Amino acid sequence: SGDGLVLTGNGIHSGVGEAWVVRFIPHDPPPPTIAQQPSSQTVCPGDTAVFHVAATSEGPLSFWWMKDGQGLADDGHYAGTDSSELTVSGVMATDVGQYLCRITAGFNSIESDPADLATLPTAPADLDNDCDVDQSDVIVFEACAAGPGVTYPDTCPLPPDIQGRVAADFDADGDVDQADFGEMQRCLSGANNPVVPNCRQ
Repeated sequence: SGDGLVLTGNGIHSGVGEAWVVRFIPHDPPPPTIAQQPSSQTVCPGDTAVFHVAATSEGPLSFWWMKDGQGLADDGHYAGTDSSELTVSGVMATDVGQYLCRITAGFNSIESDPADLATLPTAPADLDNDCDVDQSDVIVFEACAAGPGVTYPDTCPLPPDIQGRVAADFDADGDVDQADFGEMQRCLSGANNPVVPNCRQ
């Protein structure tokens, strides 16, 4: 009925037949209330970004994260797409965008504020791939340096590319020498300071 589900029946209690009526009154909880909005993230490419939302409701809650208006699904790259916490592993350029969570209680839904995911700039001189150029990069560079016309030493921890060049060989002339170090110096930013795009120019 319009007032809910009504069940009727008959039974025997203490030897006496009785009729019974059970009425189930439907209750649709109000829309959820968001207690904590997701925060924007800026990470180094390859790092992990985590978005968190907190909500309250009279009834059970369900969550669905979206990127740029498209629903997400757990696939190893994204995790927690149907929970209050979304994890984006190995962030790439294609992950940059706006993320929000649709939260549902019963038949009522609400969407969180969008949160931006951005990546920090990188430079070839960032030899340890942590989005700064600092003393740790200089140490890697020194392990690969051997002087003009001398091939890369076995101490170099950087893997060669398909042309046999290592990342510290900025001028791609087959050695790591003072000319390459000059390019690194132009990109030095210091620990935890983002590199300047196009610093080699």
